[in-house]
Amino acid sequence: MDQNSNSKVSFYFSVLLRVIFPLLLGGVIYLLWGDANIRLVSFFSDCETLQQLRITFSTIKIPEWIIYNLPDGLWLFSLLQILSIIWKGERDRNMWLLVGTMMAIVHEAGQWSDVFPGTFDISDLLIYCIAAFVSVIISIYLENS
Repeated sequence: MDQNSNSKVSFYFSVLLRVIFPLLLGGVIYLLWGDANIRLVSFFSDCETLQQLRITFSTIKIPEWIIYNLPDGLWLFSLLQILSIIWKGERDRNMWLLVGTMMAIVHEAGQWSDVFPGTFDISDLLIYCIAAFVSVIISIYLENS
């Protein structure tokens, strides 16, 4: 493999690991353990295979914060990572990471004030802060390595 091919493989692996995997993991958590009234779950309500998986996985008890807060954190992490990949090496990268984080926080605040549908949860704000912090640390590390 030449240098250009290695670079492409490394890029695609990075996108897969930093962007696609967290998106999918958040979706899988919601699909397997989330309430039936969550839009993502209700969208697939006619899928018999999913219903069987939900019944099977319902026997596995996991903490509520993993079901209801972690997916949001994973999705924010994924957004911040794709922004970091797009803006890698650019002066404006940190501004875009801040914009992405603020969008999540404003959305949660909008749920509190009934501007956006959903349930306000202070734990979501905490997980957003953790996701943003971890995302920035990973981005800085990868940019400097």
